[in-house]
Amino acid sequence: MASSATPIRSFDKSSQLLERALKRIPLGSQTFSKSHVQFPVGAAPLYVTHGEGGRIWDVDGNAYVDLVCGLLPVLLGYCDEDIDAAVRSQLDRGMSFSLATELEIELAEALAEIVPCAEMSRFGKNGSDATSAAVRIARAVTGRDRIAVCGYHGWHDWYVGSTVRSKGVPKAVQELTHTLPFGDLDAFHALLKTHKGEVAGIIMEPMNLSEPPAGYLAEMRDLAHANGALFMFDEIITGFRFALGGAQELFGVTPDIAAYGKGMGNGMPISAVCGRADLMAILDDIFVSGTFGGETLSLAAALAVIAKLKREPVIEHLADFGGRLSAGVEQAIAQADLQDVIRISGHATWRLMSFSDHATADRHEIKTFLLTRLLQKGVLTNGSHNICYAHNDEDLDTCVAAYGYALGELADALTSGALRARLGCEPVYPVFAVRSASIEAVATKRAHFRLDADSSIGAGHAVRCLALADTLLREGWRCAFAVNEGFGAALPFATTPDVEIVEATDASTWSAAALGSRWPAGFEIVIVDHYELDAEFERAIAGWAKRIVVVDDLLDREHACDVLLCTAPPMGTSSDRVGARICLFGPDYALLRDQFARARDLKLLDANDESAPLRVHIALGGTFQGDLVQRIVEGLALVGPPLDLVIVGEAPKATGEIAPHVKITSIAATADMASEMARADLGVGACGGSAWERAALGLPSLALILVENQIHVAQALEDAQAARVVREGASVSAERICEAVRPFVEDADQRDAMAGRAGLLCDGLGTRRAVLAIDPERDRDGHEIGLRRACLADCEAVYDWQRHPDTRRFANNPDVPSWSEHQAWFADRLQEPKALLLIITCAGEAAGFLRLDLLRRDGRPMRLVSIAIDPAMKKRGIALAALRSARRLVPDDPLIADVHPDNAASCALFERAGFGLVDARTYVLGGEQNSPAGRQAEGVA
Repeated sequence: MASSATPIRSFDKSSQLLERALKRIPLGSQTFSKSHVQFPVGAAPLYVTHGEGGRIWDVDGNAYVDLVCGLLPVLLGYCDEDIDAAVRSQLDRGMSFSLATELEIELAEALAEIVPCAEMSRFGKNGSDATSAAVRIARAVTGRDRIAVCGYHGWHDWYVGSTVRSKGVPKAVQELTHTLPFGDLDAFHALLKTHKGEVAGIIMEPMNLSEPPAGYLAEMRDLAHANGALFMFDEIITGFRFALGGAQELFGVTPDIAAYGKGMGNGMPISAVCGRADLMAILDDIFVSGTFGGETLSLAAALAVIAKLKREPVIEHLADFGGRLSAGVEQAIAQADLQDVIRISGHATWRLMSFSDHATADRHEIKTFLLTRLLQKGVLTNGSHNICYAHNDEDLDTCVAAYGYALGELADALTSGALRARLGCEPVYPVFAVRSASIEAVATKRAHFRLDADSSIGAGHAVRCLALADTLLREGWRCAFAVNEGFGAALPFATTPDVEIVEATDASTWSAAALGSRWPAGFEIVIVDHYELDAEFERAIAGWAKRIVVVDDLLDREHACDVLLCTAPPMGTSSDRVGARICLFGPDYALLRDQFARARDLKLLDANDESAPLRVHIALGGTFQGDLVQRIVEGLALVGPPLDLVIVGEAPKATGEIAPHVKITSIAATADMASEMARADLGVGACGGSAWERAALGLPSLALILVENQIHVAQALEDAQAARVVREGASVSAERICEAVRPFVEDADQRDAMAGRAGLLCDGLGTRRAVLAIDPERDRDGHEIGLRRACLADCEAVYDWQRHPDTRRFANNPDVPSWSEHQAWFADRLQEPKALLLIITCAGEAAGFLRLDLLRRDGRPMRLVSIAIDPAMKKRGIALAALRSARRLVPDDPLIADVHPDNAASCALFERAGFGLVDARTYVLGGEQNSPAGRQAEGVA
């Protein structure tokens, strides 16, 4: 039974002041969320006297670590000396004047420097001022009245009329505001269709409970623009907290207009509406004005805040402290076995708790009980973790200990059924809920990586796991890594809030039990890429991981996993043999970074400069630098023609004057190695993961077997004639290198033929395919929808789907091709690297096909979409799930579809998938949807 020995604090004076306040002040407070309706009378403080750092003191003399921070304005901490000094200095000069001051110009210039959209700014005193100004700008610019909202945007009529607190707002005003759920592109598209030409803009919080789904913000922007509406961010909370330039900097999506406030002045009353100069210029003609917009103390505070954010690691500290606090709280939740009752979600600097009903108490009673017990231990929260720069390790220890105590008390009260009796006050109910729609979409998508990487085995495991993690992060997952000591610093996202990295001195200490102790809540998926772990380890974590994914390039041991991934399995390997429910075998699942898919697209669309000397890219990794590289260079020099050699890593000193016709350049490994490799005409490297990188770029190559686990990759490359394999390994001679390379150097046709075969063998989309298989889209009945590359065996099925009357009816060419014509077309598609022909599967059964053909428009790659579903499997939501999968498979390329205007079913399908109609029959998703796309679509063959 949990201890109840902690003394109950007195809140007598708070209660007395409330009684006094209610006689003169409605609600007894100026803010709903700071009033007695959100903090129970008699069980919580209601009035404070002062604050310092990350703590406050109430009128009864009780001290608290403050996790409310004034509802988020206190970004740096109470009584921050730098901000206070700036305010005191300006106070000596005056607060409000009869004319504008230079401070207004300085702050507008400072915002323009750090906020992507802030070409011009206008200032107010609170967030509602800024969001309301943004909405008025949108209406004035577009001449439209309707506004879409997504999140919480203040108290003015245009927004609060859409909530349950709408009393006093005219019904005519309420009807002009439309609420959208976060992450639902279809809902926005439906709104725009229902009120075509009437929506002035959408204003949305770019993140609240969860990160935006991959591509969501950009697609919302594109959809707004395609329909003549403005795209606006409410960054009242996210600004100055998530990144210096706000969420638009963090997520790389720039809105037309943005509203800032809260942390902008560290508690001083100031806000800003910022945006493109051509849009902000409308403020010359419309009335957005206030006596105190240029009040100087707040302007001085904001300038001091920005200066401190630039000078000190404020944002990094917020994320670090918030991440550590959440980890401690989640561990306490798991230890109390309350995962089904309480969840934490959101950005590390601003986390929110969500509560679920229990058999013995409802969620409001549970929340109130927890908050009161935290107060007893000196922690003030309203159900969120609002972090400030002044929060320190002592505060962290206090909070974690308080949660341990409070959650233990809560678990005991729920188990015994005595929570209501022990509550001691009336439960607190929310003013209104604006973020609850996102709760179910968060807190479950968590991935754990257990991998090995060191000097003896190289970094191959790390590289492929990083590629997988990058894609998961992009799709909104949170990731945790258990790694060897010293390896964590090498991870490029080591400071990303959604990645937790824990190192162990001895990798063997990461047993199943140790992992469960460190992360007791478990994970949605666990990815294991480790030569020393097998079925025994996988069975041991089965209860801790909902799904187990194993990456194994040897397949020399038994597994007990859900998904097994191997790019080059030995002949005859099957799921039964290795112990996996699903096997993802072959280079279609090569785990490459996104940059290789992008570089491949550009290379396929660009012509090579054949007049330049042959460029050879040599990359063997640090383990095999030195003498081997020397022999490779000597062998290439023996070939003869002018060569431009690019060596990744330090070139051997002896290569300095090897031959006058050979130019040697040494480069360091770069963040965008794909672009560097794509410039080459020939590659030389090992038969590891880099072999698939070269193949994806269509780079003819000399592949060396340098370690035993590369044999299967080498065999796959040889079988496909996608590389010339040298089996002598690290002992290869310069003469053997010359012999192997000479045909390619001297014969461009051989290079081109091998480049084509390599590009067909691996298309660079393996990581995305793997994530689609691990976390698939589903049809209406919950069946998993997959996309696999088509092969010759699919020819007849595709023919049957294409010649069906429903398919031919709206085709550009309604004539049914002959079987021989179809065979020729199908074979041609399979051999064309720009043609991505996919088979849609439903529960593993072929259900249709999807084409994503690569072409160029306005200087950038895009994909031409064509889709057909087996008539026997229509009306099950398969096509919509397939289009959503396609968006995830090629998230960076705009998608374009040519749809006959009389094909109502297809028009509805593409609209539901988020495509915008840009002319009579052209639908576009992503990129610029406001201009016709130049239809190059082929008729269905």
